[in-house]
Amino acid sequence: MGSEDDAGLWARVLRGDEQALAALFDRYDARLFRHASRLLTHREDAKDAVTVAYFE
Repeated sequence: MGSEDDAGLWARVLRGDEQALAALFDRYDARLFRHASRLLTHREDAKDAVTVAYFE
């Protein structure tokens, strides 16, 4: 699973595979958090924004 490309992981997510969603989250969490932190003033707001982005 570690070397699977993003498209393959998203296809699995669409089929309800929670491990695929976890893999994507692990892969991009830090990058998304840094971006959200630049846009939002509070650390907790940035963390919430990243979480919401994954579940939308």
